[in-house]
Amino acid sequence: YRPCEDAARPIFWEMSRASNFVDGRPWLMSKDFNVSLHTEDRPDGRCDGAMLDFHQTIQELELMDLPLSGARFTWRNGHGATSSIDRFLCNVGMAEAFHGADVWVCDRPFSNHTLLL
Repeated sequence: YRPCEDAARPIFWEMSRASNFVDGRPWLMSKDFNVSLHTEDRPDGRCDGAMLDFHQTIQELELMDLPLSGARFTWRNGHGATSSIDRFLCNVGMAEAFHGADVWVCDRPFSNHTLLL
């Protein structure tokens, strides 16, 4: 789970950069990153510093964001706010091994996060 506090974000990004696998083996990371990656991941289309940091980290680590199918958003609170903060990120080796893979967004019966398959 990625930290929510602004001050903790740079620490998490640095830890992610330091732990990136460089031996070429396929790998996948699925997390609630608690930050949107693209402006279209938010209904208001707003971009903030956390999104820019997240995007830069993904580019530096040469990760790929697997596309979502089935629904646009992965999170909804009790007041109707929605966004996509849950992601499957993979390296090039994984994307090549499972070309065309995507993530299916299912219903959310027990949580404010949707089930992702």
